Order: sequence, then C-alpha cells, then structure tokens
Amino acid sequence: HSWGAAIDINAAHADYWLWHGSGVIGAGPVNRIPPEIVTIFERHGFIWGGKWSHYDTMHFEYRPELLDDQPAQRSLWISPAAGSAAPRR
Repeated sequence: HSWGAAIDINAAHADYWLWHGSGVIGAGPVNRIPPEIVTIFERHGFIWGGKWSHYDTMHFEYRPELLDDQPAQRSLWISPAAGSAAPRR
C-alpha cells in the first residue's frame, strides 16, 4: 500500500485470516468479491489476496510477474448466503 501498488476494496465485508480468532488458518474465506472484479484486476496485472493461504479477500496488489504462479482457476465464487468457505491452497 505504501508503494501505491496495492488497494483494498470492500473492507467492511472482507475476510482476513488473522481476524478469524486465534490467527490459525481455519476453513478459509467466504468470498464476497464478484468473480468479474477479480478477473478484471488479474487482467491488468494484479494478484488477489483471496487466493492466498493467508487469505485477505479485500486485497489486490499489482504484481504482474506473479500471475503465472497463481493456482489454476479454483471454485472461489461461493456466496456469503451459502455460508460455505472457499478452498485454500
């Protein structure tokens, strides 16, 4: 953030691994970011914190060199109403 290379969106509804109690990675986040938003950010060289094992669903960071290291498309598009957690990598 301090370098101007990252942005947090939808912070009021974000899931962050450390906020879930003991700081131990639990079942994973419930995604509240529309998949189209993630796709647009990734198309422009951003990585999304919702794909990290220490997830941070509000976080997008400009790191185009890391996009090839991102896992293949996963089923992260779970609605909050379903109450299910997205898988971790």
